[in-house]
Amino acid sequence: MGTQSMQVRQRDWRILERIKEFGTSSIRKMATEIGLSVGQVQRGQTALSKRNQYPEYSFWASQVGYEWQVKMLLAVLYEFGIKGGQGAERISSFLKRIHVEEQFGVSPTSLRKLLNQMETLMSEYQKLQERHISEPREIVGSGYETFHEVRHTTGDGPCRAMSSGCRLMASP
Repeated sequence: MGTQSMQVRQRDWRILERIKEFGTSSIRKMATEIGLSVGQVQRGQTALSKRNQYPEYSFWASQVGYEWQVKMLLAVLYEFGIKGGQGAERISSFLKRIHVEEQFGVSPTSLRKLLNQMETLMSEYQKLQERHISEPREIVGSGYETFHEVRHTTGDGPCRAMSSGCRLMASP
């Protein structure tokens, strides 16, 4: 997130906190009390009133709500985009349904950029962790699977059909 947009958010948080604590008053008085110019307070109030279209906005507009929303956005991108293979268009549609577009850019293009950044950072993190490992470890994968009673015989030996469609081969 750019510095300018963060400065705008911080301005809006200051205005919201002032309104919550003392209620609305003249723009000039509010500007003096929170240390902003009259123009900044006026722009902030205009932006806040345009965004305040949904009941949940008062939470999203706060600093705590914003931080929670960032976590939720990253979790949605990870779970549904990276792990689940859902496309940016579908994720964008979902985020618009829950009104996240009022706080973040959720166009498919923006989401693709975020997904690419997340994948790059995850790859860099993995490489960094691998450099700290003194000796490679052998990984043994396993999982729970329901076996069918059907037994097959292949050229490699006996195997069992699993519910996932995979075959479990008996090792010699």
